[in-house]
Amino acid sequence: MSLLKSRSATNRKNAAKSTGPKSAAGKQAVALNGLAHGMRSIKPVIPWLESEEDWIAHRNCFIAQIDPLGALEMALAERISLGYWRLGRLVESEPLILHAVREKRRWRAIGNALVSGNLRRVGESAADAYLRLRSERDEKSAVAKLWTAMLEGPAKALVDPSQADRLINSIFHGDTWNRVGEDFNETFDWPPQRISNLRPMVNWLAEQQFDEPDQALSELAAQVRQDASAAEQALARIDDEANQAADLALIECDAVDKMLRYETTIHRTLQKDLHELQRLQGMRKGLPFAPPLAIDVTMDS
Repeated sequence: MSLLKSRSATNRKNAAKSTGPKSAAGKQAVALNGLAHGMRSIKPVIPWLESEEDWIAHRNCFIAQIDPLGALEMALAERISLGYWRLGRLVESEPLILHAVREKRRWRAIGNALVSGNLRRVGESAADAYLRLRSERDEKSAVAKLWTAMLEGPAKALVDPSQADRLINSIFHGDTWNRVGEDFNETFDWPPQRISNLRPMVNWLAEQQFDEPDQALSELAAQVRQDASAAEQALARIDDEANQAADLALIECDAVDKMLRYETTIHRTLQKDLHELQRLQGMRKGLPFAPPLAIDVTMDS
């Protein structure tokens, strides 16, 4: 018993570290967690798929046309309006539902890949971690391109000041900027209000920081390109696993077949509810009605 209590306490402690997704993309991703096809949803409206106003207008139209009297007729009218609403969802929204099934499996695969690669931070959702990694990848790729342009391109690399700032920041280690920042600003009038001559600035910083500037810059550029390549490869592996999971999702969960079966079930239920409503309204108005048929079927082997 003490072991179970200890595990429960540990689980509660770990759960408290996660506050759930914070970004819009993260919240949209977890909204798919409980969705398979939407046909057995307790609420009539799926928020990200349908409009509450459209449902109310649809329901009111059916209720007005059926004109139910009494609780039983009202219940049947509600069932009929909901049944036709769900049939409309199948016909009009099937592509979105199938896309949601694929996205649900895709994000599950992304989460598994992030965990296996130890890429998630404590309390960070899979969606937020994935977006952070993409942002870091883009930043590293941009800096790597700047290094390539400066070392392999013309002697005078004319670069936008905001881009030059990113490349210069990639040179700093420890308190480097604290030691050279003021002299750098005075020498190059930094930050400039015009296009910057990048090569002299980088060479000047290298001379202040490294014993062998040319070799150090080449090694630093190689390291930056390697980091950018590693970030790209990590995301490529995650995306590959996610895409494979998404492609297999419809086969694994048999979503298409399920939706077809739900369509048949809803249609049969609607027919029964419509016939029952007709009988009740006919009885109320004193009209003759045919009793339901009961057929016994026997099969010989």
